[in-house]
Amino acid sequence: MSEYFPEWRNFAKQQVVVKTVDGGTLEGRLVSRDRDNAIILDQGAEDRFYLPIANIVWIKVKRQDSV
Repeated sequence: MSEYFPEWRNFAKQQVVVKTVDGGTLEGRLVSRDRDNAIILDQGAEDRFYLPIANIVWIKVKRQDSV
């Protein structure tokens, strides 16, 4: 993953938005990456997505609006 997203550690355990190559977006907490060049995105309540980095266009930290 480091060759595609060298800053991936900046996103670890944060709420993120992930844009995929098919044009969709996913939101959730970036749990980790694995040795197979994929990330695990946790959307809560047992919903986890295993996303190969080849399917990711970008990752951005989701803005937390202050109250």
